[in-house]
Amino acid sequence: MIIYKRASFVLAAFLVIGAGVFLAPATAQNSDPTVQQCSDAWGNSSASQSCGLNQVHDNLASISVSGGQCSVSVDCSTSTYGVHRNTSFTGSVNEMGRLHNCNGDLKLDGC
Repeated sequence: MIIYKRASFVLAAFLVIGAGVFLAPATAQNSDPTVQQCSDAWGNSSASQSCGLNQVHDNLASISVSGGQCSVSVDCSTSTYGVHRNTSFTGSVNEMGRLHNCNGDLKLDGC
């Protein structure tokens, strides 16, 4: 009887630990992005080269996270010298890194 109880305990412990190991990565992948992840993606986008520039624009990039999505509000340069447009975007971290400045508008994957 003691052997069966011990075997049951060991089996139960193995199942609990095993389930935790296999479920943990799936849970981690579903977590909301951090502001830092969104900021890094913004910094890697081509839009960041002509939007939110310290010496040119009034509205620097304001980055936040809401509802599992990255958001940016920023001034972007247009093709007219000295003219900029306030624009915003909300999307995934991946999309944030693919933004382009299209004459003052933020667009995915080019103009």
